[in-house]
Amino acid sequence: MEVNPYQPPVVATPTLADEQNANALPAPRPIGIWILSVLHLLVGLLLLVMTLFVIWIVSTGRENRFGFPLWFVVVVCGLMALLALSTSIGMWLGARWGWWLTAFYYVWGGLGVVADFLLVVWRLGELDYESIVQILPGKLTQFAVHALILLYLFKETVRDFFRLNSLRLSYALTILAIIAIGVLTATFFAAHLQPAVGL
Repeated sequence: MEVNPYQPPVVATPTLADEQNANALPAPRPIGIWILSVLHLLVGLLLLVMTLFVIWIVSTGRENRFGFPLWFVVVVCGLMALLALSTSIGMWLGARWGWWLTAFYYVWGGLGVVADFLLVVWRLGELDYESIVQILPGKLTQFAVHALILLYLFKETVRDFFRLNSLRLSYALTILAIIAIGVLTATFFAAHLQPAVGL
């Protein structure tokens, strides 16, 4: 059978199975996630060392100079180390739980900065106006860093990597904010209703 030279070449179109396989492939890891994962790993290791240092202080009976009960410092540093290391692994793997933990970390951090500043303003009688003006730029910078990283986590390319394309911003932020406020409230009462002596 002769080939008609005037007939256009047949272009093979992708089948439905090909498209599904392409969608199943993981999106490339964004450079920002790579950087955040490494930073969280370093912070987690630093907090782990600090936790072990506080445990060493407890075991040697040295004086408590933290201003909080040592059990509280050990628990907080230990949980923060666990959170930082978990988010580092989760982000590197592109796991959905890694995204949720990381987003929680930055919602919690941002709300923590606001709560800390409000506590300073609440104690205005103990501090002069100039002290609060000096604190404000630092707090605004901390809040801005947390907010910008949180916005980055909601970028489409980042959500693609974590396979969270259909995630709604309002839904995610509401859940994360409720949990973060609960944790901040529990932390506040645990820190301020205990005597700052020993364990």
